Amino acid sequence: QTTSYANYDDGYYQKGVSPRYTRASDIVTDELTDLMWQDDESAKTTYKTYAESITYCSSLSFGGYTDWRLPSSSELGSIINYGSSYPSIDTNYFQNTYSDGYWSSTSYEGYSGYAWLVGFYDGNVYDGSKSDHNYVRCVRGGQ
Repeated sequence: QTTSYANYDDGYYQKGVSPRYTRASDIVTDELTDLMWQDDESAKTTYKTYAESITYCSSLSFGGYTDWRLPSSSELGSIINYGSSYPSIDTNYFQNTYSDGYWSSTSYEGYSGYAWLVGFYDGNVYDGSKSDHNYVRCVRGGQ
C-alpha cells in the first residue's frame, strides 16, 4: 500500500514495495516497526473483557517469549489493511484473525470505562465498554 488512508497504515510509512511482514511459526514480525504479533489459533478465538485481555497478554508465554502485552490502538491500527475487508488485514501473514473488534490497551480519554477497539471487518477504530467481550491479539516489542 503506497497511499495513506489513516495514520500508521502501510501508506503512512510509504513501504508498499517490499513485504513488510515475516512469519515464523505462529508469530508475525512487522519489519517496519519491529513489533512481533501473536498469530496462533488463540488470536482468532480468545474473547475477553478489557481487564481479562490485559491479564491474558501479560501472562502469555508464547514462542519462547514472556513479555507479551496488549497493543496500543496505534500499534493495532498499524496492521490494518484498508485494501481488504472481512478481515481487513494481510491474510498472507496474519492467518488467524476473526472479522470483529480487537481490544487495544488505549483507554478512551473521555470516559475511563471505555477503550479503543480495532474492527478487523472493515478497519474502523471505535470505542467499546471495558466490560464487554472482544477479541484479543497480543504484541511484544516497541513502546
